[in-house]
Amino acid sequence: MTTTVEIVFLESKPGYYDKGQLKAVKAGYFNNYLKPKGIAQLRSLVDLSLFSSLQKHYDTKQAELKAKADDYAKTLSNATFVLTAKCQDRGTLYGSVSTKDVISLIKKKGQYDLTPEHIFLSKKNIKEIGQYSFSIRLHADTPIFCTLSVLPEESKKSKKVATPLKKISRPVGQSPNKDVSASITATKDAEKSDSTDDDLVSKDSE
Repeated sequence: MTTTVEIVFLESKPGYYDKGQLKAVKAGYFNNYLKPKGIAQLRSLVDLSLFSSLQKHYDTKQAELKAKADDYAKTLSNATFVLTAKCQDRGTLYGSVSTKDVISLIKKKGQYDLTPEHIFLSKKNIKEIGQYSFSIRLHADTPIFCTLSVLPEESKKSKKVATPLKKISRPVGQSPNKDVSASITATKDAEKSDSTDDDLVSKDSE
């Protein structure tokens, strides 16, 4: 049977625990990790004055986070964010999508005070094109659910546009030719020059 102990956190980590929060955890986790790092203490060992101070801090912080979460939910709830990324032919990304990437997308929509710890992806290490869900957790009572759509990045190389047909004008009195219109075609040297310019632009943009 696993032994649990009641602890009070002495500091905060966004998305995980807050200063003054009471929680029951495994005794081994407390003794081997939380206690040595000074993150938490046994509730029974915290004097009343310190506990009251911690609880007051916790309650105030939670009220602030709840208000912020409610406000963010008005504009972010059920929102879809689109991220374009370079990928291989089969849809496998050359890199991966991180919570920092998601934060960047969200902040493009407005001044949202968020950190990667507030973002919870439905799938860690997103490495394929597709649609994924994620949540923003500022407060336990107000999770904000969103969608992330990862799309392939379009090629930056410019596409050549076909030159339209132009009507050839002829002086007055000149006998008309059978064809008075012709397509304007580039010479091989011109094509080579255009290709070189395109390559330079492509390299600069990359």
